[in-house]
Amino acid sequence: MTRLRILKLLLTLLLVFVPSCLSTRVILVPDGTPIQLREDIKAAPVWVYDKDGERVEAITDLPAGWYCLPDTE
Repeated sequence: MTRLRILKLLLTLLLVFVPSCLSTRVILVPDGTPIQLREDIKAAPVWVYDKDGERVEAITDLPAGWYCLPDTE
């Protein structure tokens, strides 16, 4: 390949990939603010309380639309 072809290829790659990298958006959620799930989450590791009031590990599915908020305890 000639240098000109390599330069054209690199320029084309830059023009395609750089704009897609710049389109990322970050939203900072203040601590303690509830959020709403946009998609289902399958097999989410969670803490639940058993019949004796003890916290135990569990796995559950979280449906879209549910709200998540921090535990204030």
